[in-house]
Amino acid sequence: MSSINRIDNRYTRASYLIVQQSKFLMSSIEMVLTALRRVIRATDLHSRYLSKTSGLTTPQLIVLKTIGCSSFETTANHIISPSICKSP
Repeated sequence: MSSINRIDNRYTRASYLIVQQSKFLMSSIEMVLTALRRVIRATDLHSRYLSKTSGLTTPQLIVLKTIGCSSFETTANHIISPSICKSP
């Protein structure tokens, strides 16, 4: 009977540890998701602000900044990264 109790105690401890680890994992995942939501929300708010104040979208502003910073004749091929244009 004592060996059954020992096995039962080991099972109880193991299951307790598994539950604690899964709680820790879930709380870590929730923290990461919350942080990602905050970043996405801040990006969205800033994008709306830029759109309202300048009348341009974020991609349009990036293209204009790229054109303004270039010291050479700018073409569409210079603006777009070659890695994006490559066919699969």
